[in-house]
Amino acid sequence: GNATTTDDKNILEINRTYDDPPVLHPLVVDPTVRDFDPSLPGVVVTKIQGPPHLKALKQMLCLFTEAYNNRVNHDIIVFTSESMDDNDDEVKELERMVAPAKLTVQIDNPGLVQMVDALSPEQKSHLLDRCKVTSSAELSWYSKCSEVRSYSTFKGERLAYNWQAEFRALHLWTHPLLKPYKYMMWLDSDAFCTKVWKQDPFAAMARYDLALLFDHFPQGAARGSEFPAITREAFNRTICGVALVNGTLQAHDGKCYGKKQTRIHQVHGFFHVSNLDFYRSEPVMKWNRALIGDSKFSRLFDDQIGITIPAAVLAGNRSWDMKSLGIYTRVFHNYVIDGLMRDWRGYFIPWWEKNANTSFPEARDKCEVRISA
Repeated sequence: GNATTTDDKNILEINRTYDDPPVLHPLVVDPTVRDFDPSLPGVVVTKIQGPPHLKALKQMLCLFTEAYNNRVNHDIIVFTSESMDDNDDEVKELERMVAPAKLTVQIDNPGLVQMVDALSPEQKSHLLDRCKVTSSAELSWYSKCSEVRSYSTFKGERLAYNWQAEFRALHLWTHPLLKPYKYMMWLDSDAFCTKVWKQDPFAAMARYDLALLFDHFPQGAARGSEFPAITREAFNRTICGVALVNGTLQAHDGKCYGKKQTRIHQVHGFFHVSNLDFYRSEPVMKWNRALIGDSKFSRLFDDQIGITIPAAVLAGNRSWDMKSLGIYTRVFHNYVIDGLMRDWRGYFIPWWEKNANTSFPEARDKCEVRISA
């Protein structure tokens, strides 16, 4: 929601050391790659639930265009769970705003009831019980459902959120719209740029032949005995943890099989760049399929652990933290910038009103900022 009040403390300040040098230097695979090369095969992807989220999407895309994409004009794909048929004017406005970049809005499912009715009898019965209904016709995207897992019981989780987690963890990678591209930049629809980017994340992917480039680690943890069991099924390794070592992901094997106290740190899902050749390869898709398994609309098996484990297990030395490479994008999400509490914490509108003229003058008069968080 929009902020109306804020503390008078220094929460509006931001650590503005934008030009920090790289901490580490991975092996350069292709020294000919230059920053802001429009020919790199990259696509920018995000997802919304439906029309109520168009305002946040508009703000995100405007700020992103001024921060980065107006120099490269990479294609943009917006997945939505609900139809935009009644929102042609808003979609056309988005197309004009990001032009000459191409914008595609794509519904990501055949319909909630259709998906539920296509489940096996056991899966459908289990889901209806979780949601405390007796038929699929009683369900909506905003139905709240419980889920009992080894570590805890999730209560009141909306099907809309659970579907986006499942979609991003499994179905996204093989979606036909992504087939022409090698690299995907994921940016949540409520992730807001705060400055012009001085470095190009897509170029870093190509220059260093990376599998994954991420803005923040760790963000929470995947907890429970389910995860070591799935890593054993997919990789024949019992993974008990993931750490950031010298800027790269490192998977830790151990004796945690069957232990519900297992806690695996994960990459923050709000902003990252992935190598699609890697993530749609068979070893990774085997993991993706095992992760989702027979579950449907599960809160536990989400995109964050989905991208983290295969990167750490199969390509740890090619999975890098942006800041270790000297890439400082300063993207706002969930009240903080770059996922770091120590940099700044607060609502976006107060920060914008105080800092936009100095931090992001390029977007100050072009972007309508009405969404705080």
